[in-house]
Amino acid sequence: MKKIFYIIFTFIISLMLFSCDIHNDVKPGRRVNTKWVSEEPEIFFVVAEDNDYYTCLGTLKDSQKLYNIDMSFDYGKDVNIIDYDVLKENNFVLKEEHILAKATCSFSEEKCVIKITKSSLDSIEVGDKITFNLVDELPEWATQVTETEDESD
Repeated sequence: MKKIFYIIFTFIISLMLFSCDIHNDVKPGRRVNTKWVSEEPEIFFVVAEDNDYYTCLGTLKDSQKLYNIDMSFDYGKDVNIIDYDVLKENNFVLKEEHILAKATCSFSEEKCVIKITKSSLDSIEVGDKITFNLVDELPEWATQVTETEDESD
């Protein structure tokens, strides 16, 4: 009976340890008031906190269109790049067709590299690696995008 107890106890402890999100402290999605930029393709997002919920909103410049996006960092190392405008139109009910791209991530204090695993965009293909760097200020192209959006509101 003791042997079974120790096996179950060990299993539960192992499950608890492996279920921890070990990247939580460096994940961009948890670093409030930070700005992340990819120069190629042109993508940026800013991390904010809204009622204890973290948002990573920004813009992605595709060859055909300019998208407002939500970078949704899942538990672990996955991220979805979601069309924020379509999500908003559908009362924030996420459907598979709202996801522009899916990727896996590797994180560090100053950098987030995503590898695309699924994409519906012309300018981003499966296997592409996109590097986001932590920046103090958004580059001019990103600032122009945000100014244009503000004028249209």
